[in-house]
Amino acid sequence: MTSLAVLGITSFLDFAGLSMFIKKISIYLFIGATFYFSRIIKKDIDIKHNSDSSARDMIFNEILANRNAKFNAELISRDENFTVEIQRILTILNTSTVKLDEIEQVLQNYHNNFGRVATEFESINTSIVTLQSKINQCYTMILRTEEIEFDQQSVMSQASNHSTGQASNYSTGQASNYSASQASNYSAGISLTIWNQFKQIFDQIMTENNYTLEEMCLSVAMDIRSLGKNIKKVMVQGFYERNIKKKNGYISTLDQIGLWIDSKTNNLGSK
Repeated sequence: MTSLAVLGITSFLDFAGLSMFIKKISIYLFIGATFYFSRIIKKDIDIKHNSDSSARDMIFNEILANRNAKFNAELISRDENFTVEIQRILTILNTSTVKLDEIEQVLQNYHNNFGRVATEFESINTSIVTLQSKINQCYTMILRTEEIEFDQQSVMSQASNHSTGQASNYSTGQASNYSASQASNYSAGISLTIWNQFKQIFDQIMTENNYTLEEMCLSVAMDIRSLGKNIKKVMVQGFYERNIKKKNGYISTLDQIGLWIDSKTNNLGSK
């Protein structure tokens, strides 16, 4: 039982005790008044019946007996009322105690439920923070993808110009030693070597980060962009799947892929 409940019950008992004390005081006052009036009546009888003491005593005893009978009846009645009142008060106290215990139990249940709800809210808040972080990551990747897609025409133009220049230089410097078919075979050999290196590093990073193929291709495109070159995600995937057509015997993405391979090889070597 709480201290507040005990204080309330104690105050109630004090009030009840005070009420009963007042009732008892009234009884004692009644007794004192009875004796006081008995003495006055006896004195009056002594004056009126001074000559006959036996008659005087008989009248006095009769009056006193009547007074005592009334007093006893009043006392018994008040004692019965007092007993009934005490029983009623005890019943109220017992009922109040039971109700206070029930209220305390209900409050304890509410406290326990509140603790469980607070724990669930903390779990939900953690999930929301995690989800928000993933959304931000996806949003960043989408923005970078849009930037890469926007530069598609520029990338293709640069790759075409570069491939044309490379093919022209190669044809001029090696025309006396190789035919056109031999130059194509030589380019294919370089592409296969680069592709093998690219695939090894590509698969390693994709496995370590648990990326999908699309996510890994996007990551490669963004890395190449940070190195100062431009390449489209689908071109990275096409190179990985060896599904890119040559132009003039040359694969336009070799420079970008080679730059990415060099950066990753240097990073792995430094580790």
